Amino acid sequence: MSKLLSIVLPTFNRGYMIEYTLEILNEQIERNSSEVELVVCNNASTDDTSDIVSRFVETHPCVKFVNYTDHVEIGVSITRSVDNATGKYALLWGDDDIPSPFLVDILLYYIKANPDIGIIHFNGMTGMD
Repeated sequence: MSKLLSIVLPTFNRGYMIEYTLEILNEQIERNSSEVELVVCNNASTDDTSDIVSRFVETHPCVKFVNYTDHVEIGVSITRSVDNATGKYALLWGDDDIPSPFLVDILLYYIKANPDIGIIHFNGMTGMD
C-alpha cells in the first residue's frame, strides 16, 4: 500500500551529516508511519554514507534505502530517487538540511486540508551554518 507522503532524500558523500538528518526526520516519520515513508537514495558515495544508512535502516523500518553503485549527475540522481517513492505526494529533501520539528505533521495537515493541492512551497528549516 502506498503512503500519502514520500520524503525523498538523495545523498552523496554526506556520511558526516546524514545520520543526524535521518534521526530528526525519523522521529517525525515514525509518529506518522501509516502515511509517510522516507526513501534514501545513495548516489554511489565514496565515503561511509552507505554504511551509516544501512545501519540506520536495520533499526528504523520506515526507511527505504536504495544504494546505487553508479554515480550520476545531480539531476539524474534526483529523478531516480523520486522514482523510488510510492506516496501520492513527494517531498524532495536535502541530505544536509535539518527539518523543523513538526515539518511532516504540518505538511500532512495541509495535504489533507487541500486534497487537490499540486505543490507546497516552504522555506523554513532549522539547521547548521
